[in-house]
Order: sequence, then structure tokens, then C-alpha cells
Amino acid sequence: ILIKSIPEALAKTSKVCSSVNVGSTRCGINMDAVREMGEIIKETAEYTKGTKGFGCAKLVVFCNAVEDNPFMAGAFHGVGEADKVISVGVSGPGVVQRALEKVKGESFDVVSETIKKTAFKITRMGQLVAQEASQRLGVPFGIVD
Repeated sequence: ILIKSIPEALAKTSKVCSSVNVGSTRCGINMDAVREMGEIIKETAEYTKGTKGFGCAKLVVFCNAVEDNPFMAGAFHGVGEADKVISVGVSGPGVVQRALEKVKGESFDVVSETIKKTAFKITRMGQLVAQEASQRLGVPFGIVD
């Protein structure tokens, strides 16, 4: 019942996110859960089609979910995480898209190198922001994802 409520919950709320862990190395992958989550993702896209399927951006399906994950949409604060920590999650699809537009028609090597360099720059900026925030706030620096 809980999993089946995900699409509607994500469509009707702006701050709720959802994550489901469908497998682990020890127990294997629950293929029934994978199939069900495929349907849930499709339903979420349909429920949120008015926002270009934004509900799907608030839904994460994990396998081998980590103990501590500070990043939305699948964030949870486990026992291994400090009481306070600065972690930064970066997202750069728009930046990558613009970089790729500049090399349209180029060889695969050029495209690959462009993606690699752009991803590095985005991640480096996230690291610099996190380090500065950590220093100013006196809070330990966590990770950049």
C-alpha cells in the first residue's frame, strides 16, 4: 500500500521525496520490486505530467543504498553521519547540454572530453562552495556528489 501511494504523494506535495531500496549485494535484487517500481515511475510521470514529470525527479530507486546519504531525493541520515556536516550535491545537465551544443558534429573523442571537463568543473565548483561554507560555519566538510 505504501509503495502504491508514491505517485499521488509526489504529485500532491512539493517537499516530499521518496526512495525505495530494491536490492543488496547480500540479498540480491528483488525483481518483483524492480517491476513494481517501474510501474510506480510510469504512474508518477503520468500523475505529474503537468510539471513535465517532475515527480520522477523526487523519486529514487536504490540498489545497495548507502548507510548515510545527504542528497535528495533519496536522503536519509544514518548513524554513521555526523550531527552536523556540510555536503554538496551538484547537478549540471543544463551546463553539460550547453557544452555539448558547442561541439555538435565533433568526433566522439571531442564529445567525451567535453563531458569529462565539464563534469570536473561542476564538481570542483561544488567542492569550493562546500569548503567555504564549512569554514565559515565551523561545520565539518562532508562530501560532494
